Amino acid sequence: MAFRFGKLHRQLIRDVFYMMGRRRVATTAPTPQYQFFKIQSIGSMHIDKFTAAFPDVPWVYVYRDTVEIMQSHLGHRGGDLAKALARQTPVCARNFGKRPQPTTTAQIIQHRGRNVDDLNRVEYCAAHLAGLS
Repeated sequence: MAFRFGKLHRQLIRDVFYMMGRRRVATTAPTPQYQFFKIQSIGSMHIDKFTAAFPDVPWVYVYRDTVEIMQSHLGHRGGDLAKALARQTPVCARNFGKRPQPTTTAQIIQHRGRNVDDLNRVEYCAAHLAGLS
């Protein structure tokens, strides 16, 4: 059975954004006319749901250089990359070695003629970040 994004889902998104934008009752400051929400990068996979809930609201996709993102995710500021990877699992490798893989990540890996089991964490992160971009 295929999932259908319906009227109830759109209203739920609107309600969540409304609640997130409310001010405390004791606040005397005026309610701002506009609000800004930053969605995590993985949310870009669901932009269709946000635009369905808010069809008249403009949105912006901010693109960062993937090399900078990889360095940030891997905690690598120069020096030994192996030591940086040994300290902790990078954010972009949360699903590394797990099943099933996110669809876009799996498609990118397959398109490159690779198998997810043959990738190291850095290669997996590169595929994941490519999927978000």
